[in-house]
Amino acid sequence: MTFYFLSTGKEGLHENYIQDSKMGFVINAIYAMAHGLHDMHKDLCPGQTGLCEAMDPIDGSKLLDYLLKTSFRGVSGEEIYFDENGDTPGRYDIMNLQNVGEDRFDYLNVGSWSEGILSIDDNKLWMNSSEMVRSVCSDPCSKGQIKVGIQILLKGNSATFNDYCQ
Repeated sequence: MTFYFLSTGKEGLHENYIQDSKMGFVINAIYAMAHGLHDMHKDLCPGQTGLCEAMDPIDGSKLLDYLLKTSFRGVSGEEIYFDENGDTPGRYDIMNLQNVGEDRFDYLNVGSWSEGILSIDDNKLWMNSSEMVRSVCSDPCSKGQIKVGIQILLKGNSATFNDYCQ
């Protein structure tokens, strides 16, 4: 079966396009590399197009120095830079597992943590009001035992993570 599509020239990605949440990190990494290479080229090959002798072959440790000095506005508008350890500032979305329909659960964004500042919208949090939520990945096994099986069991409005020692 063959499908034909006649373009009007007015198509765009803005409709029905949802970018993968991790794609921003990839794009920012590519931009960081491009900025580092550009700055290195500007210093080592002023006024030239293409690689000059000073960059052929590229010295990885020199490129790393240039890369770590880059700063730019990221794809989502955030400031991208590297600290003294070579790390970018931590930015995290705070997600909360919530009941979004009959027997359907999904993670919803309820806040963020960026550069040491925590912001949570308490009105968006879904709490289990009947009992204290115990936050533990799993109980440790006794000596000589191993973990067996992990299942997700939905019981009413709660999700239970089940594993056991054998």
